[in-house]
Amino acid sequence: HSDHGNYFEQLCVNYTNEKLQNFFLHHIFKLEQAEYEAEDINWSHIPFVDNQEVLDLLCMRKMNILALVDEESKFPRGSDSTLLQKLTSTHGKNALYVKPKPLSNTFGVQHFAGAVSYITEGFLDKNRDTFSKDLIRLLHASKLPLVHQFFKTDFDEMGFKIPPTVAMQFRSSLDDMMEALRGCEPFFVRCIKPNMLMQPTIFDRRLVLKQLRYSGMMETVKIRIIGYPVRMPFASFAKRYWILYSKNLDSGSQDLNKHTVAQIIKRIKVFDGKDWQVGRTKIFIKEEQFESLEILRGRIVSSMATKIQKRILLWLTRVRLKRRRAAAVVFQRAWRTIKQRRWFLKIRAGFMRLQALWRGHWQLQRYRKLRRCATELQPIIRGYLVRRRVHTMVLSLIKLQSHARRLSAKRKVGKLRLELELAREAQRREEMERREAAEAAARALMDEAQRREEDERIRNLKLQMEAEERERQERERSVQREVEEERLQAEQEKESQRIAEERRHIAEERRRVEEIQELERAKAEELA
Repeated sequence: HSDHGNYFEQLCVNYTNEKLQNFFLHHIFKLEQAEYEAEDINWSHIPFVDNQEVLDLLCMRKMNILALVDEESKFPRGSDSTLLQKLTSTHGKNALYVKPKPLSNTFGVQHFAGAVSYITEGFLDKNRDTFSKDLIRLLHASKLPLVHQFFKTDFDEMGFKIPPTVAMQFRSSLDDMMEALRGCEPFFVRCIKPNMLMQPTIFDRRLVLKQLRYSGMMETVKIRIIGYPVRMPFASFAKRYWILYSKNLDSGSQDLNKHTVAQIIKRIKVFDGKDWQVGRTKIFIKEEQFESLEILRGRIVSSMATKIQKRILLWLTRVRLKRRRAAAVVFQRAWRTIKQRRWFLKIRAGFMRLQALWRGHWQLQRYRKLRRCATELQPIIRGYLVRRRVHTMVLSLIKLQSHARRLSAKRKVGKLRLELELAREAQRREEMERREAAEAAARALMDEAQRREEDERIRNLKLQMEAEERERQERERSVQREVEEERLQAEQEKESQRIAEERRHIAEERRRVEEIQELERAKAEELA
């Protein structure tokens, strides 16, 4: 119930509450009383408030409230006011229907928990607010199995020309839920609101008592007190409590009937006449007597278990004693073996110490002898090593001097070769000059008559010869420069080769010196 008014949603919620309350009453009262009657149990009938008439008004009978809302939603000109008129005209004479006041858009229903008023504004619009067909087609085209599982009912209703209303879908979903509940073994938990302020440590007695009365908890407690909450078939009862009976009883025998079970209970001497009843196939017992029966059975079972434990402990003790006796024999044999082995190890350790002392004395004598020989040999080896080192150094110096002298001789030979080439070039030039002078004289003798006529030509020839002379001189100078450059390059190459050769000889000398030192250290270590 809302303080701001109840609309179509609250009607659906209250309808669900009525459905669940009816299921609770059917399970607690109707099935309980039906089982007592089927078993011929003598007990007083407990009256209780049934809400079946409220369910008939809401959705069970023809022309109920939800059916009228669906019918009015199908008319194009249907409105909330016409719906209210139709509800009043149809259910106005029903005691559970509260008529609306003049100029008011509200009607009321006398629910199980009390009267509730509903505002008809928006009833039809909310009932017509169904899922769009285009959106249903879009979801139907999805390839996800989860989407098809969620909207299975919507996909099944795609073929209808008129889509189902919200009330129809809600009733269908609620019926499915109730079918699932009927197929289970339900356990009910009643939530009681302690106060209307939603605050802790405040307990409103009237509010709590009102909720207990409306929810049927008073009748539930009453039927549990008057009734028999523990009920067991004859075979199960005999199988569980045969140890309380003085004679052996076969729980699966055919003679196990109502009279036999009654005799068993009388022999047990735990129950009064009002604490139990025997039905056709079951025995009905109250909770307190069932607990007493369980306590008595627990004592007997505990006593029997104690006897069994005593026998088992005796057997275990005997087995343990035999094992310990066998273990003692094994332990004695092992202890004697260990004792003899310790004596053997002690003797062996004494002999090993004696051997160690003798070997130490022998090694000491050998070491002293070797040390004396090494002391006598060291001066001889050191003198030999010094002489060999000096001889090696002298040979190295001789090799260095020979290399230096060879390089100096090479330089002198190079200079002589260069001077020889220059002398040959000068002689060649003088021969050319003499040949040219001879040719000029011959030409002068032969052409003396024509010299005057060819003065001009001779002058030109002289100029040409002078040019050629200059070119020849230039050529000679270039040859001299090339020769000089080759000589310098050759000297540089020789110098670099000499330096590399000297470095290689020096590296070889160092390597030899290091090898000599290494040999000296090795021999010194061997001598030591």
